[in-house]
Amino acid sequence: NFAPNTGWHYSNTNYVLLGMLIEQVTGKPIPTVLAERIYKPLGLKQTSWAKGGAMPAPYARGFTLQTLDNKRADATSRDPSWAFTAGEMISTMVDLRTWIGSYATGSLISPEMQKQRLHWVTFPPMTPQEKYGLGIDIDNGWLGHTSDLQ
Repeated sequence: NFAPNTGWHYSNTNYVLLGMLIEQVTGKPIPTVLAERIYKPLGLKQTSWAKGGAMPAPYARGFTLQTLDNKRADATSRDPSWAFTAGEMISTMVDLRTWIGSYATGSLISPEMQKQRLHWVTFPPMTPQEKYGLGIDIDNGWLGHTSDLQ
């Protein structure tokens, strides 16, 4: 896409590779690792690894414009399992509120790792208002991730 050190491009493939590496290093399947290292320490009781397109009730309907004709479509039952560690989880707003606090502050990682995560990439297409770190971005002062599956 560009010469080294001149641009930046997001790819979910990196998260898939990271998940595969985690399974190899721990000798455990990702759902187990997530339960032990994220769900349990944060008390996430309504977050799970997706199993097909079924959603635990109750749930809100989801919509997308990521369609072949760019028209709005119901995405509620889309199966996220193809995304593996790039997005194969289901959660509630209550658990997401807990997760995003930990995600932004780095409560489950060392201060050194958090400092590395917040080292921002400013190559195009980033703007002065939006920068990307290691698995986290800052957009107009808000820390997070768009959660797009690309």
